[in-house]
Amino acid sequence: MVGNGTTSFHPLYLLLSYPLYRLGVDPTLSLLITSSLAALALFWIFYKLASLDLDPAATQAALLFFATFPVAFILFAPYTESLFMFWTALALYTMRRGRWGLAAATSFLATLTRQQGIFLAIPLAWWAWEASGKSLRGIKKAWAAWLSTLAAPAGLVA
Repeated sequence: MVGNGTTSFHPLYLLLSYPLYRLGVDPTLSLLITSSLAALALFWIFYKLASLDLDPAATQAALLFFATFPVAFILFAPYTESLFMFWTALALYTMRRGRWGLAAATSFLATLTRQQGIFLAIPLAWWAWEASGKSLRGIKKAWAAWLSTLAAPAGLVA
């Protein structure tokens, strides 16, 4: 219940919902709108991420299964799940594309949404190792990739 300390969120979800609240929208409805928009964005980035490894028919099937899974309704509830999953999928997509600055920013934002975002440091480190040619000598050339692994822990500290 609100006010008794049983509801708590990391700051990003509330910050994104706050402008709607300031416009006079009910607090719960503003959280619901934020979650619903994040879920729609999640479906878009999930499709883009799946298309990196699957053919178009399999990508569409994966999105359909993901969106209609029996517990997928929680993505449209006023909770942080859809926003967290959006930032996580976007972080994975951008790191797969080698866009380390965006991968760092989105993993930082995922951690500002939920503390589990810190675990994005693991795939970031894996892709940084891949980008450096799986050698210690390649670390210099992939410095941006290695630097991006610090973004998720920085989000938790922030």
